[in-house]
Amino acid sequence: MKRVLLTIFLLLLPLAAVPSASAIKYLSEIRMDARGLKMPEDAVLPVYSAPDEKAYRGADGKACVSLREGVLVLASTKDQTWKLIEYEVSEGEKRMGWIRTAQDAPEVTWPDIYEWQEWDERWSYEEPEDGSITLLFSRPGKVVRDTDITDDPRGGKRKLRSLKAGEFVGIFFGENFEKEAKYRYLFDNSYIEDTEWTYVITTVDGKKACGFVPSDAVDWQDPVHMEGSTLVFEEGIEYLGSFTDMLDAGGIDYRDGGPVRAKAEFGMVDADLYPSEGPEIYGVSKWTDIKRVQLPSTLRLMGDDALQYLKLDELVIPEGTEYIKGMAAFFNMNIGTLVLPSTLREFEYCSRWSTIGRYEVDSRNPVLKSVDGVLYSKDGKTLISYPNGKANLHYDVPKGTEEIHAYAFYAYPYYLTGEDPLPLTSLSLPMGLKRIGAFALDGLENLVSLTIPPTVVEIGPYAFGEMISLAQLSMPERLRGAVDKELLTELKRKQGNGDNGNLVEKE
Repeated sequence: MKRVLLTIFLLLLPLAAVPSASAIKYLSEIRMDARGLKMPEDAVLPVYSAPDEKAYRGADGKACVSLREGVLVLASTKDQTWKLIEYEVSEGEKRMGWIRTAQDAPEVTWPDIYEWQEWDERWSYEEPEDGSITLLFSRPGKVVRDTDITDDPRGGKRKLRSLKAGEFVGIFFGENFEKEAKYRYLFDNSYIEDTEWTYVITTVDGKKACGFVPSDAVDWQDPVHMEGSTLVFEEGIEYLGSFTDMLDAGGIDYRDGGPVRAKAEFGMVDADLYPSEGPEIYGVSKWTDIKRVQLPSTLRLMGDDALQYLKLDELVIPEGTEYIKGMAAFFNMNIGTLVLPSTLREFEYCSRWSTIGRYEVDSRNPVLKSVDGVLYSKDGKTLISYPNGKANLHYDVPKGTEEIHAYAFYAYPYYLTGEDPLPLTSLSLPMGLKRIGAFALDGLENLVSLTIPPTVVEIGPYAFGEMISLAQLSMPERLRGAVDKELLTELKRKQGNGDNGNLVEKE
């Protein structure tokens, strides 16, 4: 008899790990057909596991749905181009996934899947009356026991793949204004205290995929911890940045004097730290307690305020990191040497609000290199960033340089940062230089004279600013309109003369 009972228990044990479907209740269930989604009546749309056309797609890459009968819409991306739906695969068998619809299709609120957005905008919406949940971002999580991920939480039988204990996933978090403790779930369960499923993002066959796992099989992971004087960011984190407004998919236009801001990839695992609240968020009493930072190998993107207020002899960006974007990835930081990996594709204006002594770049990097500590494009044609912690009084931009990148020599005013301005008193620009970007020389307060070569054909807005010591500026007549009027007035007052005559406004 004991053997029979043990056999029955062992047979039932796997079922206990799968949440019950009977009590599941979605927070938003809106039945919509092709007309409601503003799509052709006979539309048959591909279904993806995440709102990305490169994401995993079931049925051997052929998963699709007809809109003729309508689908159950559960959520939307903020721009309304993607809808999370539940649809019937066969009789009694359902699947959840994402379809791409018309951008002006009706908004499906509560829950909305909010993609990355500015801080003020993220928290500016009104509290819903129904106490439902808005998914905002994904946080690092770890699988604590072997389990399966499914796109069928009602039945729990359709498996996307197995997850092993110790794997990293992104757990989607949100806010429930009615019950603060219930904060990370796509749907409610009216009959038990907490929802039994958690919505996560991982990969299937190397492609991005979202699905459901039993809530007791995953656990949120503290993004950082201290090991002695080292701040350690946990593995699994892909994005660092307080204001989550980076990763431009369409390239950068530096001519407007500022970066083109865009969204990080959907579901990118975010440490979501706000260190401006104080060093205690990192578990230390003061910023100077942190002597070193260890970033995770999973890191892909650093945006504005990824790190703040630290003074480090060296900061090593790990291999695998592809983008450092925004105006201030290292806000109010003093970094002796910034070491960039071979995988880095783009370095934006990130030295603007920080002091960096020198750059080092892995020799295998195909787009960047360091020349005596100064950051250049691999072909040497673009000076990307002159380290504003460099102590030289003079710098010769090497022959072959064709562009001075936007903000390349920018040094934020000392009266705002407490840091001294760049000590450069003279700067030599080579023949063959073609373009000077926006704000490129802004803040060179000690520069006394400057000659713009006749080969320059374009000067970006505010390329010359805060140049309070400049007494002589020589440049081609055709480019004089690019100089700030206040600087012209000041040069006139100082009787500034150049190789091309007095550089003053015509009366």
